[in-house]
Amino acid sequence: MTTQNVKLSIKDEGARAEIEKLVRTIPGYMLQNNDHEACDLLVFELTDKDTDAQFDAIKEAMSSGKAGHVFLVSSLLDPNVLIQAL
Repeated sequence: MTTQNVKLSIKDEGARAEIEKLVRTIPGYMLQNNDHEACDLLVFELTDKDTDAQFDAIKEAMSSGKAGHVFLVSSLLDPNVLIQAL
C-alpha cells in the first residue's frame, strides 16, 4: 500500500486537532510535519483575511508540485469565496 502524505495548513486549533485525529485513523495516510517537502494532500483552511493571497498560495502549491491535491476547509459562508474556490 502506498502511503499518502498529508500536510495541514489549518489555523483553527480545534479544527486542526479534529482533522489530525481523523487522518491518523485512515490506513495509508500519514501526517507530514516538514513544511518544505511536497505532499500528496494539502488540507488548507481558508480564512477571511486576504483570500486572494490564500488562493494564490494554493495555486502555487498545485502548479509547483508541492501539493498533489488540495482539500479546502473554512467557516466562511460568503458565496463569492465559495465560487472563487471552484
